[in-house]
Amino acid sequence: MKILVTGATGFVGSHVVRKLLAAGHRVRAMVRDNSPMKMLAGLDVELHMSDVSSPQFVSEAVEGCEAVFHTAGIVSFWSQRHELQTAVNVGGTRNIVEACLTHKIKRLVHTSSIAAIGYAPEGRLGDETLDYNWWPHRLHYNNTKHLAEEEVRIGIRRGLDAVLVNPSIIFGPGDLHLNAGAMVFQAARRKLIVYPGGGGCVCDAEDVARGHLLAFEKGRTGERYILGGDNFSWRDLFTLIADVVGVPPPKRKIPAFVLKSMGRLAELNAKINHKEPAITPESARASLVPCYYSSDKAIRELGYSISPFRETIRKTYAWYVANGYLKLQ
Repeated sequence: MKILVTGATGFVGSHVVRKLLAAGHRVRAMVRDNSPMKMLAGLDVELHMSDVSSPQFVSEAVEGCEAVFHTAGIVSFWSQRHELQTAVNVGGTRNIVEACLTHKIKRLVHTSSIAAIGYAPEGRLGDETLDYNWWPHRLHYNNTKHLAEEEVRIGIRRGLDAVLVNPSIIFGPGDLHLNAGAMVFQAARRKLIVYPGGGGCVCDAEDVARGHLLAFEKGRTGERYILGGDNFSWRDLFTLIADVVGVPPPKRKIPAFVLKSMGRLAELNAKINHKEPAITPESARASLVPCYYSSDKAIRELGYSISPFRETIRKTYAWYVANGYLKLQ
């Protein structure tokens, strides 16, 4: 098939592109004119300069393709990016859905997130059936991902064949923007010295990309599939990362009020230097909630598999070293 991948230069998108090429598909990579092309270097793809926030550009990108993998999105917990995040995550998804309906696309695979799913109380395992319950936490990223899913469901009600995948916290080679990879990066620089309460579900980027293709081939229309992995408290995760990188693990838990205060101060400072801070009030609030998830549905229905997470951290660290971001300890 000829398949469009939005967000193709991004972390998830570039891994999906590689899996599609390996499976024999032809790929049209939808990229912005200022996107870093590092993760597509040397790949046999058709580049299409476009922007998901423009209905016309999206329609032009979708035309002539048989399927779409919509991986584009803004991952950020900084209030200064709220407007852009809404335009891309919600408006962009609306544009993709409309174009897929117009051009009679055979299947849309929408990259959502566990952020679009509610969290289970008391740190229990959540699944795809949870109602969204993040509104009181005022997390704009989560809210936009939830609303993006609603746009896809509107399309499904209008006849669109679409399936949704919900990756957890993704680690692996190619995390240029230091999202989850920031934990590995900071550990290697000996700056991961405390840990917050709470915890999360982590996964491997290659597993997630493979899960996208499995959802494309086997997923049921209208269903969502969590593409996760192991569940860790932040203390246990930071300890594992420190062990792989070869640095001492953090010993102290940072109190919630201190973490929130750091977020507020960092965001105030960001208004002066106009640089996205490493911690914000939103990311502080999010980190304090234990968010653990099960991938059983994807394993059962799609054949999804989970890689050993220690190896995932090793690959992530090795990539940062090999690409000049870090020096070996």
